[in-house]
Amino acid sequence: MKTKTFIRLTCAILIFAMLLTTGMLQVLAVDADKVEWRPIINRFVGEYGAQMADNPRLYAEGMYGGDGFQYIQGAAVGTDGTILMGQDMGSARVSIDFGKTWYTPANLGNTMHQAVSCAIDPADSNIMFIAMNGSAKIPNVGNHEGIYRSNDRGQSWTLVKKITDLTTERFYHANFACYPTTGGSPETRIWRFVSSSDNSDNGHIYTSTDGGVTWDDGVTMSDTTYGEEKYCLVQDPTTSNTLFMGTILGLFKTTNGGTGWTKMYATSLAGEVHSFWIDPDAPTHYYASVTTTDTAKQGLWYYNSTSWSRKLSGINPNNFAMGAKDANGKRMIYVHNQDGTTPRIRQLDETTWLSSFDINRTDDDAWVQKSLSGQDQNVFLPHPTIPDACISHGNAYWWRSEGSEGYTWDVSSANFQGPAYHGMSFDPDD
Repeated sequence: MKTKTFIRLTCAILIFAMLLTTGMLQVLAVDADKVEWRPIINRFVGEYGAQMADNPRLYAEGMYGGDGFQYIQGAAVGTDGTILMGQDMGSARVSIDFGKTWYTPANLGNTMHQAVSCAIDPADSNIMFIAMNGSAKIPNVGNHEGIYRSNDRGQSWTLVKKITDLTTERFYHANFACYPTTGGSPETRIWRFVSSSDNSDNGHIYTSTDGGVTWDDGVTMSDTTYGEEKYCLVQDPTTSNTLFMGTILGLFKTTNGGTGWTKMYATSLAGEVHSFWIDPDAPTHYYASVTTTDTAKQGLWYYNSTSWSRKLSGINPNNFAMGAKDANGKRMIYVHNQDGTTPRIRQLDETTWLSSFDINRTDDDAWVQKSLSGQDQNVFLPHPTIPDACISHGNAYWWRSEGSEGYTWDVSSANFQGPAYHGMSFDPDD
């Protein structure tokens, strides 16, 4: 009796194993185009909107890779049109044809996924910088936050300056500055980086005098004095130790490389200064954006060496950018809107401001393809040498314009969407 029972049990196990194996082989034999990929990311419903939270079209397909929804934190463009994008969930992403195509480099040596700010050496686009954050908030991981440097367009990175608790506030960061601003030697270029902290009242400004290979310990920048949100750091093109900084509290200037700062033009620039531009041909002429609820102060302002005048009103701007000069010495201006409505673009006649655009969407149902504006990470990146070429990061998406003076915008390859895990934990006993 026991023998028969054992035989029956053994047969049952063998049959079950055979069926299980057959099922596994059937799964493995499915055509690749019929595989249903499961999401490797998880976003909060509020970040997508309830109607998009579980849309598989927004998920990466495969172990990693895929395109779709993405915030950025920083970006930079080199003189040859190379672009470095700093993503909040995908580390570095690069384009070498000014946004026509994108790729994710190997990112060897950079184990972080959340970028804060980017820079490219003005004489050599192989040399890139990216500030990374996020590890300080994960117990027992160790500090891997700080400034990373690459000599090969992001294929590999070296952590050249550890900085703990870089801010994770989502806005566009333009926190690197260098001198000289054009040409020069990458090996001797002076670099500076200004930071804000998540867990203290102080940010810092750090300096490198050897092309970003080594950095000093920084000068304390009180968030109480200068503001926690430091939006941009801008180098004076004529003097190495003169820089401007735009923050949530206004515009500040240093003439000693960051040791001391003075608040500038508090009456005219009475609000947040997200972007600041110095005319390289007339270095005492400036443009600045002012973001405030005061409609009498908000807008794009111009300084002619003696006084400020408002060049654009009727808009509460976020970031703005100046295009390259054309043959007649004229420039386009690109201005994002803080509230997510239509941006403004000044054409090359320096008179006409566009407020409506031809946006060539590839998918009318894609939430990310709705507009050129929509969040604090909005940024325009004009080509450094082509007067009528620009890419725009709008509502979690990149757009590209060339040859239409800012009227027509085409899809620029969508961003890599890296993994985001919320509420993950492990049982130490199991």
